[in-house]
Amino acid sequence: MSKLPAVLLLLALLLPFAPAHAETAPAERLGPVWPVVETDMRTVIMTRLKAKLPDLTARLRDSLTSYRVPATPRPTTTTARTLHVDPSITLASDLIDHTGRTLASAGQQINPLTLIPLQRTYLVLDAADPRQLQWGKAQIEANSSRPFTLLLTDGSLDQVRAAFPAGTRIFPAPPILFARLPIDSVPARINRRRDTVQVDLIAEGELPTPDQATSE
Repeated sequence: MSKLPAVLLLLALLLPFAPAHAETAPAERLGPVWPVVETDMRTVIMTRLKAKLPDLTARLRDSLTSYRVPATPRPTTTTARTLHVDPSITLASDLIDHTGRTLASAGQQINPLTLIPLQRTYLVLDAADPRQLQWGKAQIEANSSRPFTLLLTDGSLDQVRAAFPAGTRIFPAPPILFARLPIDSVPARINRRRDTVQVDLIAEGELPTPDQATSE
């Protein structure tokens, strides 16, 4: 028998009798040990953040006070109109989910409203016009059970937030909105009507007078 197999055999015989605590024996202490006295870095960060939070909040509030929505101007109109837009699209390629399953094939026509419900009402208005602000407020008050979102073409974001109920969603009107929907005047109201998007263009005659708007 060669020396190498004999050594392996000896190890195999001795290993089962090795002390069970051999692998978990504590390391030898090489010097004195002191408790950790430094403050946890996470605690330091949170303490500094809490100290600065009031100042950061005040700065944010001040910036919103002076923030003005990027203007996407639209005129008012004297003629009310209601338009219906079919949002259906034709797929240029297969629509595949994360598992690789084909949801729809290329060339198939899909109406997004059959997949994603449009439950909110969108009001597009010029917040620099007190009449349109008052009209928008009246719309929300008359339909308090329905969720609304305001899309502004102009005006002060802070003033609009102060004029409308807390929690009302308010955003600048995205330019793509006017490319996708025939909104050539404001105010406008956007709803779902069966499988179409209904766009109501509101006439000036439906708005409160300047005196009514400024007195309320």
